[in-house]
Amino acid sequence: MIFRAVHDYVATAASRLRRDGYRQENGYLKAFIGRLDGLITFDDDETSAFIDLKCTNVDDQGRGAAEGRTGADFAIIYEASGLASTETKALLGQGKNYALEDLNRAETIRLGEQCEKMVSFTDHYLVLEPPVQEGGIPDVRIGKADGSIPFDQERISFDRYFVDYLIACFHGDRRGGFINAVHHSNMAKLVVKAEGFDYEPNPGRNRTPRPGGG
Repeated sequence: MIFRAVHDYVATAASRLRRDGYRQENGYLKAFIGRLDGLITFDDDETSAFIDLKCTNVDDQGRGAAEGRTGADFAIIYEASGLASTETKALLGQGKNYALEDLNRAETIRLGEQCEKMVSFTDHYLVLEPPVQEGGIPDVRIGKADGSIPFDQERISFDRYFVDYLIACFHGDRRGGFINAVHHSNMAKLVVKAEGFDYEPNPGRNRTPRPGGG
């Protein structure tokens, strides 16, 4: 029941997106993320549950834009109620308009740099690739927090990732400060994680460490 509801929701979000309508870098996947915003409901005779998705497209225009600082194109906030695991968590993401193996050398280097920036804020991030078929569901490459490689080589369809990693509690940052920060497209409140402490990213301010990393 859960996978079918998630699949139908994600497939509906992707079904009306035309690849030829979004030719600029990451345009298609930003549109997909925007269409994900909403409620996924799970109803039967005995229980009622839902997942509330709040999606943020990160500011990418102007001097000091949040995308350049954070490496992220988007953020997803996940809140579950009535499921086996009821929790709120969030993640950062980067999207590309082509399969990652088809990126040229400069684009590949840039993606690595973007992943390095994302992992400086959270261990929970991903890279989205567009679908092969028109109207299909994008694929996920899960970010790596250990610094060995920027993301997994395995591709997972977004609906399968959603069930096997988000709902199953294997992915998503539960820190309250992080979740609050990624509500906002300017990411002004997003702080860098460092050795169990969070630091304000503005070098002009007094950097007093406070507990919060993890």
